[in-house]
Amino acid sequence: MLQGKCLTTSNGNIISQAGFKRVSIYRLNPACFCMQSSSSLAAKTRDTHERLNEVYGIQAIHGYADPMHELIGTILSHRTTHANEVIAYRTMRERFPTWEQVRDAPLPDLIDAIQTANYPELKAPYIQNLLTHLFRETGAANIDFLANLSTEEAMGWLTALPGIGLKTATILLLFTFHKPVLPVDTHVHRVSNWP
Repeated sequence: MLQGKCLTTSNGNIISQAGFKRVSIYRLNPACFCMQSSSSLAAKTRDTHERLNEVYGIQAIHGYADPMHELIGTILSHRTTHANEVIAYRTMRERFPTWEQVRDAPLPDLIDAIQTANYPELKAPYIQNLLTHLFRETGAANIDFLANLSTEEAMGWLTALPGIGLKTATILLLFTFHKPVLPVDTHVHRVSNWP
């Protein structure tokens, strides 16, 4: 069933149509991959998935071990290369070793630290607003509790944060918490002819 910019599966799991850049092939439970909006699309997707598994084998899902690294790294990754994201994150953490220091840094200094990521003047305030919100709501820059929430609850909590949309939320939920979501990049979207 189509809901805004995402699809829900027959058992209510959310599948984002937003983009992602870390591509992994992984085994899904076919029962949770049947989309109500198109049984032929679901069959095509399952068939493609099985063929890829036959050729490449079942691949592990890899993300950053630290959920906050995955969250902030994903924000930095928007419209930039992986290499530049890594440099921006590393430089930011070298200059500001704690999340409190990132949150409280003078904005021009944070922009300079993440300058290798495209649009640092937009990303720096998003990161600081996000951290401010996290500290206010949870008392820390820690989102480990998302592992204990349902997929829908975790998705709702994340997308309510300032600057966090479906792309960032699905990447974080999949790669860090192994939730049953599927970020779909623009190329997969185009090739699969999703509406």
